[in-house]
Amino acid sequence: MGFELKAQAPDNGLVMQAAKYMKALRVQAEKEGCSGARLLIVTGQHDAAFEDIVQDLARKYSVPTSWLLYRVTIDLIEPK
Repeated sequence: MGFELKAQAPDNGLVMQAAKYMKALRVQAEKEGCSGARLLIVTGQHDAAFEDIVQDLARKYSVPTSWLLYRVTIDLIEPK
């Protein structure tokens, strides 16, 4: 499984990088005798158009891909 956090909005670089990861993950899975590979993309912002492109690549390379958003929270507390 590949996992990478992206702080910015998705862009063309993400699409190219995802395709590269898909190919590499599939090759690695075959080398290790695994039944397949998966890719998880986690970004701070969503872009439906880029997700569609990435899912097209996922089908092309037979690497199921999930897209999640992350949220960061900060708790400020006084020391005791």
